Amino acid sequence: MSLVKCKECGHSISKTSDICPKCGFNCKRYRKNKALKILAIVIIVIVVLGIIGTFTEQEQKKNDALPSQITQTQSTKTAFQSKQISKYKFINTKTETTGHGNKMDLYTYSGKFDLAALKTLCKKQKEEFTSGMFYFLVVFDNEKNAVFPKDPFTAQFGAEKTASKHIKALYTYNSLNGYSKLVFYNTNSWESLSNMEKI
Repeated sequence: MSLVKCKECGHSISKTSDICPKCGFNCKRYRKNKALKILAIVIIVIVVLGIIGTFTEQEQKKNDALPSQITQTQSTKTAFQSKQISKYKFINTKTETTGHGNKMDLYTYSGKFDLAALKTLCKKQKEEFTSGMFYFLVVFDNEKNAVFPKDPFTAQFGAEKTASKHIKALYTYNSLNGYSKLVFYNTNSWESLSNMEKI
């Protein structure tokens, strides 16, 4: 038979004894209270773990929903940009084979000249330009007037009066130093003063 000490007086008593013979302490009730305390602790731990699990699950759902919201926002933004850019029609492209591989794209626009849409197009083309030093985007008033300059691209259209009378905007990007400017005109590049925007 194993002995334990009475919690009240410290006297050695039988483990199965209900009452201490020396002091009369009710050991059975003490064991019952101890079991209830352990049960209460287990229940509290389970409840706390349940709350933490629920909170973690809710956070996970929020985190799972966030990328889809970002993707949806990005796709909406991309669709809007594509709609804006579609106001500008691509005509032709040319890359100089000598020198630094400078590239020029010719565009025309339909409807009213839209500066915000043109800036969006320029930003998109700037991001996509990876080979060469200079990138030029030229917007003409109509497709039949869209021509490349006779001189190297870096000289742009210089004194070419016929072509310049039909240029509505010219974007220049230097990939080496980051120079990025859009020059646009109220009438055309031959007859109007220029307006500039950094891109």
